[in-house]
Amino acid sequence: MSAYMVISVTPDDEEKMREYEARTLEVVSRYGGRPVARDTDCFVLEADQRPAIGVILEFPTSRP
Repeated sequence: MSAYMVISVTPDDEEKMREYEARTLEVVSRYGGRPVARDTDCFVLEADQRPAIGVILEFPTSRP
């Protein structure tokens, strides 16, 4: 079974966000993870604020 990480963010600095994403993907892949989805037009069901970016990451289980 996989584990998923859901991230919602509204960056203040687009250039730094691109740099952060590139570095983050290196770390995610190092631990066997992969991006499943990235969207800049998020549909929010249960929150007052709408993030600028939504991301879903998938990680494999570490249990046999």
